[in-house]
Amino acid sequence: DFHHSRLDERKEKSSLKTSSLVSGQRQRKIHEKDISTKEKRASTFYTKRLRTTLNDTDSSIEQQNSFAYTDEEFRNKIFELLRTNNLEAIQYIRNVLSTGDWDAIQMALDCKLIPHLISLLINRTEELRIEATWCLTNIATG
Repeated sequence: DFHHSRLDERKEKSSLKTSSLVSGQRQRKIHEKDISTKEKRASTFYTKRLRTTLNDTDSSIEQQNSFAYTDEEFRNKIFELLRTNNLEAIQYIRNVLSTGDWDAIQMALDCKLIPHLISLLINRTEELRIEATWCLTNIATG
């Protein structure tokens, strides 16, 4: 009897080990599935975000490069801004400078636009300050 009871204890321990092993394997599979699902979701989100960002960048580059202007118009808008601090003039200048055209940047430098843009950052309306900041940024980044 002692021998049989000892054998029964071993079987119980063995079955407990097996059931806990199976339970552990199930839990690992569930955990792996959760991780896999989270990774797929994150990957999908990242891909969509990247695609959206690239599309936005492409369209903004197209918009920037599609802004048509002439040197004479640009120079006139610079002088108008220097005389009147007109919001429309500075917006036009910002659009031209955002194209990255080196000739336009050089013209802005030659017309002494930078000191005037810096002066607009002080004691002016918020719209003018924002536009002046963008103009300076566009000049600096080329």
